[in-house]
Amino acid sequence: MAIIENSRLTGGGTTNTLTGNIVFDEALGEFRQTKLINGVPVVVFRMNAEGIQYYNDNGVLTHKIDTQDHYYDENGIERLITGMDENGMMRMLFKNAQGIGQIFIGQNPANGSPVFAVSSGPTVDVVDSLEQDG
Repeated sequence: MAIIENSRLTGGGTTNTLTGNIVFDEALGEFRQTKLINGVPVVVFRMNAEGIQYYNDNGVLTHKIDTQDHYYDENGIERLITGMDENGMMRMLFKNAQGIGQIFIGQNPANGSPVFAVSSGPTVDVVDSLEQDG
């Protein structure tokens, strides 16, 4: 891909290709990619202070990853959390289509030991997990 137009951004300027497929928009503080659908540019990807958002050809949000590494599906349901929790413990928490935690991989919030937990009920119970000994 070649950048056809390049300009120094000041104020509310943008830098984009002449077809408008790639846009760096200083006014909105975002990078976005558009696709021409029936001659109309439709945003299919957007990265900004809220995270990364993906859209289908109709411009409808399909999924997003927020700035705390939370993944949301096309219905806006949080499905995956990855990274540090509020206590500094690393984890990945996979949720079902209703947003209920089902699988937990990472450090046990209670003591920091490695843990893999699978839910048998409405929440992930780390007590019933397989923890590494020693």
